[in-house]
Amino acid sequence: MRYRLMATYRGVPYEVGVGPSNTDVVLFAACPPPEELGFEPATGHWRKAVIRAEIDAMWESRPVGVFRGEPCIVLDDLGERLHIAYLGTDADRAAHLGYWQVDRGVFELLTARGAVMDYNDPYFPSLPKTRHYDFSNMRSMDLTPECLASYDCVLIATDHSSYDYDSIVRSARLVVDTRNATRAVTRNREKIVRC
Repeated sequence: MRYRLMATYRGVPYEVGVGPSNTDVVLFAACPPPEELGFEPATGHWRKAVIRAEIDAMWESRPVGVFRGEPCIVLDDLGERLHIAYLGTDADRAAHLGYWQVDRGVFELLTARGAVMDYNDPYFPSLPKTRHYDFSNMRSMDLTPECLASYDCVLIATDHSSYDYDSIVRSARLVVDTRNATRAVTRNREKIVRC
């Protein structure tokens, strides 16, 4: 699962497979898409064969995140757990975080699903422990173009006026906008999914 092939078709992102020729693309959806899109049911998913020219954009997804304040990459999705690898360079820090050394300079770990995520908020540089959740090890990430480009998806949960949404959309691979914060963005609209 180190990389996953994704595509945007009619403004919606889907997991895809390419073949048998380089012009053939199969779109996969976990839930039934609208009937007018012509997806067919298959075992455990919905699928639609298209030609590459019908695809808005195609990219490789690199699932990266932060585990206990340090960068990591998701190697495998094991249902309730994720198999992750440490992307830092400090072997002592990796060992302290609970990673095991599988090779010289390579550290891996199994962790609960949901443990790998980041956030940014100009008003909350860190998150407090609450009655039901403990995110006290998380810190607000800088919204650099490199940081934004490293994520599979950027979720906008609050419409802060201090954000440069043009820059966020330009740098991100995919933006899920739950607040219509990107309404004034005119370029790269194909990257935006409003919900």
